[in-house]
Amino acid sequence: MERIIFYRDGNCNELRVLENLRKLVKEVQVLAQSCGNYDMDAALAEALFKQIHGKRAEAIFSVNYYPILAEVAHVAGIPYLAWIIDSPHYTLYSSTSLYDGSFIFHFDREEAERLAALGRPNVFHQPLASDPEAFAASIRKAGKRKLSDVSFLGRSYQNEHDYFEKRDGLSEYESGFCEALMTVQHELYGASIIQAALSGSLTDALIRACDLRVPGTYDLPRNLVAATVLEKKLSVRERRNMVTIVAERFGITLYSDTEQLVTKGVTYAGYADYETQMASAFYHSRINLNPTLRQIHSGIPLRALDVMASGGFLLSNWQPELAETFTDDEDMAMYSCEEEMLDKIAWYLEHEEERKRIAERGKEMVKRSFGYEDALRRILSEVGS
Repeated sequence: MERIIFYRDGNCNELRVLENLRKLVKEVQVLAQSCGNYDMDAALAEALFKQIHGKRAEAIFSVNYYPILAEVAHVAGIPYLAWIIDSPHYTLYSSTSLYDGSFIFHFDREEAERLAALGRPNVFHQPLASDPEAFAASIRKAGKRKLSDVSFLGRSYQNEHDYFEKRDGLSEYESGFCEALMTVQHELYGASIIQAALSGSLTDALIRACDLRVPGTYDLPRNLVAATVLEKKLSVRERRNMVTIVAERFGITLYSDTEQLVTKGVTYAGYADYETQMASAFYHSRINLNPTLRQIHSGIPLRALDVMASGGFLLSNWQPELAETFTDDEDMAMYSCEEEMLDKIAWYLEHEEERKRIAERGKEMVKRSFGYEDALRRILSEVGS
């Protein structure tokens, strides 16, 4: 495969993927055009067809899955490669992902297995990657900055697709059952219980009350849609509570462009650009928190890899694939409850040299096992085979 079209729509790590893809593929042509409709975007389809025929492209590649790209590739008779960084990723349940030429590389093993079970012919579990060399250059260019004790780079998603908050029509019992599910899930890491616990009637009631609509061409499990509503709501609560309790005890630097959480001990540092500022923020924090979104059931979030690739110290919730690859308190640190999170923050703030050694081991581990070139070689070889 010598000629690929790389589609850019603004996903955070697209430039990292593009630069490393160009090391492996003779000709990578970029199409940067906003996608107005994931399923039917005539302007994007026209631009793709022109580029495919004008450049004799042999494949289309994107970060995350776009059904319109899969449809164009199918008509053109070339493969479509999508590396997924979000979960659950609803567009993957489009009928276009059933095409023999649609290749899905998913960072979350659980969703990859679910998609394969639903008949997708080319679904592969492919963890995400990071770029220590690029981040080291970014840190040098950013220069020195004040060192933070504890930082969190991200959002609470308080007002983003918070369907549960807008629900209308759930009975008192149904609302109480949903609240109980979130309470139980809050105490569990590494096991997602909400989807299995939702009955068919409660699933229907939740979808109706939250006014959720799924395209008819998607075979998206209804209980997955309903569970995601509750998982997103739980993530909002957990992130806001994490910021509050850490701020009260240790203070916290919050990198975000959307938050309005006015709490004693919170220092707002604004938005940190992925390419130019993020790595420096991670590197100049003694402890970087990674509360994984609850809708990511097994995979390693990109933030976790990027923290370690930047030479930062990572403190994350316990996550199945993270625990399979990294050793707790050797390559990074993990917690299984809020109390353990606070205890580990206190311990590592008092043990600077140990924290630095762990951060360095984490960086080497990412460099050795989660590089973009190796991941992209695996992706290209699967399509080639």
